[in-house]
Amino acid sequence: MSAANAAALAPAHATQLLAPGDVVDGRYRIVSFVAGGGMASVYRATHVVLEQVVAIKVISPLVHAIPGMAQRFLREAKAATRMKSEHVAHVHDVGTMPDGAPYIVMEYLDGSDLEAILEKGDEIPVEDAVDYALQACQALAEVHGLGIVHRDLKPANLVLTHGADGLPCIKLIDFGISHTDVPLAAKDLASLTEPQNVMGSPRYMSPEQMESMSKADRRSDIYGVGAVLYELLTRRVPFEGDTFTDIYMAATLATPEAPSTLRADVPRELDEVILRCLRSDPAERYVDAAELALALAPFGPAGSGLRAKLVARVLDATSARAHGSSAKSSRIAGADGSRMRRRVSSSAYSLHKRRIKRGALAFALLSLVGLAVGGNALRAEARMKGAALVESTPSAVLIVPSPPLLPAPASEPSPAPEPARAAPTPVRAVRTAVAPSAVQARAALAEGREDTTVLALVRPATAKDERSLFEDRK
Repeated sequence: MSAANAAALAPAHATQLLAPGDVVDGRYRIVSFVAGGGMASVYRATHVVLEQVVAIKVISPLVHAIPGMAQRFLREAKAATRMKSEHVAHVHDVGTMPDGAPYIVMEYLDGSDLEAILEKGDEIPVEDAVDYALQACQALAEVHGLGIVHRDLKPANLVLTHGADGLPCIKLIDFGISHTDVPLAAKDLASLTEPQNVMGSPRYMSPEQMESMSKADRRSDIYGVGAVLYELLTRRVPFEGDTFTDIYMAATLATPEAPSTLRADVPRELDEVILRCLRSDPAERYVDAAELALALAPFGPAGSGLRAKLVARVLDATSARAHGSSAKSSRIAGADGSRMRRRVSSSAYSLHKRRIKRGALAFALLSLVGLAVGGNALRAEARMKGAALVESTPSAVLIVPSPPLLPAPASEPSPAPEPARAAPTPVRAVRTAVAPSAVQARAALAEGREDTTVLALVRPATAKDERSLFEDRK
């Protein structure tokens, strides 16, 4: 696309600072102009080495001239590079132009923003609209966790793309720096006595932000999400006005119509959630994106409850990371956002603990058995001639006793005594590296030595040991 064609397609108020073919900072070659306004202009570009398609946003000379704006632009852009959410447009790089104007290099999004979708005129299903709002909450969870307030939630800053799984994915753009709703009418600009302190899109701005940008906090972004959801469902903004002052007065003194009165399939319970977001007093709104997501979840598609829990987990984890704390709040402990990974880890740990408990119990039982048969074992050992001592090694001797013989009932006659014979010598240990040999086992069975079977992992038997055992059996 040539510079002339880009200028013809661009809005009349857009300011093009770069032309196709220009190379920014020796790394990014401009391909085409995308959009622009009073705050900045955005271009499609490619990395000259990696051939990666990116979007470059360059701050406008007018805003660059405002004291402190360039520093804030770069500072908050750098903070955005720490964001990991798939619902936030990733920032790859920051820099400055030759004239000192800062620029941001972001991922190029292949999709349409919600403003363009609204302009098509198609009705958006209630579940889809709520899902878009929930995904916006998930993006805000990380933005707010890092201490950044977006200050410009509106349909144009929510881009609908598709994730790696092919499902719809909302991406929040232009965070960390507010910009005016361009073009503002002359009467709107006349109402802004301090334009450097009031930035944003008036129809989606909270009353406190319209008073001063310094008053905006995360609850101002909650107001923006409510205003966007209101428009997605009703195709109308909550508060209309011909001037900035008219919109401010309506947002401060009036209450918007309930969405269910403008669209029959909107649940009345959803009205309450949206209207709470739009209350003029910030203290009466939801305190953060996690609380709002929990309230929206019942009206979204399947799986919205898990998404709401994930929003809480992201908000708490990001806040802890930003403050250098490893402490987890109770909200993290109860969230299921990373349920599969946590479930596997906890299950493995539980299995490990159960194995330890079972091993300890088995050792205790075997110790008791060893004490019970200890006397017999000692007497048998005294009768063993030439039997070598079992080495004391970490491989302990495992004694498996035979079941005890029950005494015969008193009413039955006692059996005749068997002919006297030499008492068998119980096997104390079989000297083998793994288990008793077949010859030794058969010999033990032939001599009736079944009262105790002893298995041990000891040193290999020597020839002398074998002769001693043979003499014993004789």
